[in-house]
Amino acid sequence: MEKYYIVSRQPVTNFVGREDQLQQILEYFGTQAAQTPPKPKVLILCALGGQGKSQIALEYCRRSRPFYRGIFWIHANSEQVALQSYGIIVQQMNIALVDRNDSDALKRLVKTRLESWDERWLMVFDNYDEPYKFDGIREFMPEGRRFLTLLSQLC
Repeated sequence: MEKYYIVSRQPVTNFVGREDQLQQILEYFGTQAAQTPPKPKVLILCALGGQGKSQIALEYCRRSRPFYRGIFWIHANSEQVALQSYGIIVQQMNIALVDRNDSDALKRLVKTRLESWDERWLMVFDNYDEPYKFDGIREFMPEGRRFLTLLSQLC
């Protein structure tokens, strides 16, 4: 079984603090194993800009990497940017895509692949700061039973 860590964002050096928040995220996502059947979970990190939401998400990804078959970072500023992130996933996973300009096919391919996995995986939607401009974000969220979502947005 191949594992994937497709996270294009870099953490700040010497990340410190935020242990309480990280522990809460670990506990929240860790309870999934007890559910039968397992269900998708969504956690939203919500704060003003510059408060460290992305860095907390990056640190969680780094620490929890061994527990997931895949971790996928989606830049969610807009639909076009999210499609670019999906394109990177397709490339990294060597998924055959006939028409790179067909956004529906791109979303369908990634979602179908991930929804078929029995192992846990995580998708992080970062910088979802203007929901009113990108109301189709749900189209990017697969529905696999081992699917976990971490969403970072302004509040």
